[in-house]
Amino acid sequence: MTELEMLIAILAPAVAIILFLLGLTFQVLQRITKVETNVSLLLQGVACLNGNMST
Repeated sequence: MTELEMLIAILAPAVAIILFLLGLTFQVLQRITKVETNVSLLLQGVACLNGNMST
């Protein structure tokens, strides 16, 4: 029973850290995709304005 408790005591923080890092990377990826969509929308708007000005 003591070996099992030691194993749990070692693994539990490691699992918690891994989950925390996964959560952080997920948040960062979400922000990056939001920025990418905003930039693409901005570029589409600029292209639309350029098209309207040239015609």
